[in-house]
Amino acid sequence: MMTSSKAVFKLLRISKFVEVNGNFYHIIPEGKFTAEEIEELREHDAAELRFNGDHVYANFLPDDVRPANVKKL
Repeated sequence: MMTSSKAVFKLLRISKFVEVNGNFYHIIPEGKFTAEEIEELREHDAAELRFNGDHVYANFLPDDVRPANVKKL
């Protein structure tokens, strides 16, 4: 999915990944994004979930799947 989201590009420059069940997800680092940017990332994640059937960001994974060391946003 193509995007022009500034928040997505900001995350791509600083992103770390986590592997969960063989899939890799971006981790949104704490304290680096405004509430508006997090909402933009949440919308991007929801669109990816609808179109591709999976999340992009580990922070938005369901509680029973998200690694304990990844903060829920």
